[in-house]
Amino acid sequence: MVIRDVRDWHDVIQQWDVSDAGMVVLKDWPKEWYQGSMKKIMGSLYSQHKKIAEEYEWCVLCILVVIRSFLNYCPISLGRNDDVFQMTYPAADRSVKALLTAIRVLHNECRQSKNGTPQE
Repeated sequence: MVIRDVRDWHDVIQQWDVSDAGMVVLKDWPKEWYQGSMKKIMGSLYSQHKKIAEEYEWCVLCILVVIRSFLNYCPISLGRNDDVFQMTYPAADRSVKALLTAIRVLHNECRQSKNGTPQE
């Protein structure tokens, strides 16, 4: 199983949702591909991609809720919206690592490590 390098967050979303020829999209990976003996190799990649993809979906859903509550209007479909995501996370334009940090800060999360938190 070979996963190509990502250049930016668009590549992360692409790998999560759209498979390359003959590949399985990350969101459909069986657990044994990123857990157990493969955790050290693929666990971080999978969880980082998942966090960004879920946040991408979340941003669009939040805008939909705002529109519905303030305007009493619900468009048929907002679809995915890069502008909303980039407005929410300007760090997305810098790097994938900066984007992950921004998502964790917004949700008041600390990066988990097998060695514990930085304070430990």
